[in-house]
Amino acid sequence: AILNTVAETLGGLKNQDALDFLILMSENQNLEIKLSAINSLSEMDNEGVLKAFEVMIAKSEGLAESKKEILSAIATVLTTRVSSREGERSKVIEILKKMFDDPLKEIKMIAIKALIDINTLSGNIYLMNSLEAEGKIKNSEVFAEMNEALETVRKPTKEEIVYFVYEDSRVTQEGFDLLKEEGLLPKMNDENKEKIEFILSMLKELSESNLEEERFKALENFLLLMKGDKQESLLFLNDEFPKFKDLIFNLNQ
Repeated sequence: AILNTVAETLGGLKNQDALDFLILMSENQNLEIKLSAINSLSEMDNEGVLKAFEVMIAKSEGLAESKKEILSAIATVLTTRVSSREGERSKVIEILKKMFDDPLKEIKMIAIKALIDINTLSGNIYLMNSLEAEGKIKNSEVFAEMNEALETVRKPTKEEIVYFVYEDSRVTQEGFDLLKEEGLLPKMNDENKEKIEFILSMLKELSESNLEEERFKALENFLLLMKGDKQESLLFLNDEFPKFKDLIFNLNQ
């Protein structure tokens, strides 16, 4: 009871010492203490929390009896965190995808239900593709349950995918890969003028970021989009986004 109270108190803090102590608690042999530490991380405002969960998931491999309870608690906490921390969403989805790769059907179902609860297009597309793959495996144990769980999830339309890439995921590499798969990469021409302008409005937000890494990723993705017309794209960006000038200069060297 005392350790549970300590865990709750530490969960409200955000310093590294508090996180380290909760990670230490999560390694306790007592399952109740482990779960208490995990649950206390749901509201902790510290960038190291997701990394800590990745380590916990990796360490759960040797815990046959309590593995399901531990991963179920982690999945619940991840779902809770995403509802108030959109910036963590992509990372959380990647963690859940790894959880889905677990050979145990029960663990796969925990990941599936968490991805459905989070309900993002990238997560849903991943689930659809996984369902298709599972369906091809003869006598797949997870297929029937997975199919039932996915009844509320539908394949997104092409328009929704475009929106997901440019609006929802802020022009991430994952989004561009998705566009390539769906054959939706537009060319720079009059027909696609509106779509290009929409993309540029999204890029503008990144171009004004103080983080060079974010600006460089935006530039890289724009060049990927305009593949085959690099020079024209660079000139266009040079005029439109002054903050890209240093990056464009480096790219031209």
